[in-house]
Amino acid sequence: MVVSALQLQQIVTEDFETRRYLVTGDLTPGVYADDASFADSNNDFGPGVSSWVRGVKALFVSDRCRLALTAPVVLDEGKRTITFTGWRQVDTFRLPGAPHTPVFTGTTTLTLDPVDNLVIDHTERWDQTPSEIKSGLKFFDPDFDPPGF
Repeated sequence: MVVSALQLQQIVTEDFETRRYLVTGDLTPGVYADDASFADSNNDFGPGVSSWVRGVKALFVSDRCRLALTAPVVLDEGKRTITFTGWRQVDTFRLPGAPHTPVFTGTTTLTLDPVDNLVIDHTERWDQTPSEIKSGLKFFDPDFDPPGF
């Protein structure tokens, strides 16, 4: 799929807001290079969009996760990036006791190939450390209803 950088910004924003791709794995695969790299503040998932999608779908109970943009999605054609400049998230994992994280925040930068505008790198930066997030995990939480979503 060949799209302009502006069209790509619109597609990935819709992937975030509508398809909630960070917790569902439901992204528009045609705008990612097959060997795109994925990393966050805790893991480097390496290359492979299909591998990342399978991992997300296996890891999260997506209908219990929460995800919201808190700042603009910014296209920088000179740097060849699209940045989600602010989001907040709560993850619920497919593990016994359905543990969920506390609310955490961060940014995500997508780096674009200079020729065809495909996303070649997806990097999340969390505002909290992985240990802060892990220490706030809650198990067997029947009152799960995080604020602000």
